[in-house]
This record gives sequence, C-alpha cells and structure tokens, in this order.
Amino acid sequence: MQDYLELFFNLIKQPIIQAVLCVIGSILAAKIADWIIGRVLSNLANRTSSTIDDNIIQILHRPIYYSILFIGLGISVKAFSLPEVLSFVLLGLFKTIAVIIWSFALFQSFMHFITWYGRQGKKDNVF
Repeated sequence: MQDYLELFFNLIKQPIIQAVLCVIGSILAAKIADWIIGRVLSNLANRTSSTIDDNIIQILHRPIYYSILFIGLGISVKAFSLPEVLSFVLLGLFKTIAVIIWSFALFQSFMHFITWYGRQGKKDNVF
C-alpha cells in the first residue's frame, strides 16, 4: 500500500499530470457553474414577472462557463511549463477569446435591457 501511495504522489508531481488535472478540474468546475446557472438561477428568475432576468441569465450563461474553462486552461499552461513564447501566445489567445465572448454577451444584454426598458416605458406612458 505504501508503494502505491508513493507512486501516486510521484505521479502528481509531474508537470504533465498537473496540467491534465487542471484541465479536468476546470472542465468540472465549468460544468458545475453551468449546472448552477442553468438550474438554480434560471428557476429563481422564472419566479419573477419580468423576462429581463431570464434573458440576462441565458446570455451570461456561456461567458461564465468559458471564463472558468479558460482560467483552468491558463493554469494548466503555466503548470505544463511550456516555452515562454508558446505560453505567452496561448494565454493571450485565451484572454482574447474571453474578451470577445464577454463583449458579445454584454452587447446582447444591453440590447435586451434597452428593449425591455422601451417596452416598460410604453406600458407606463412615460414617452
């Protein structure tokens, strides 16, 4: 039994194993966040009378998932000890993709909010 534990701890010290574990951990964390947002927050938002919160949760669902995934991938790139140039390029690529995803999501959220607010103004005869 002691030999197996020693082998296990020696394996965990290997950078490639640490990188793979970080990738697996980030996928699991992203799936858990996906489940929490998909089930718990959506159920809470469904209880309200407005649809704006449903739309915002649905829009922000994907960027949160990918942000958690890219954070884990970034940690795994650092753990894998890649050459400095490749590490720099991969981390920059992850950040760029995350910014693009968040930009689209925030734009969609803003457009839904403006549309919803415009409808509220028409209902209340504000304009």
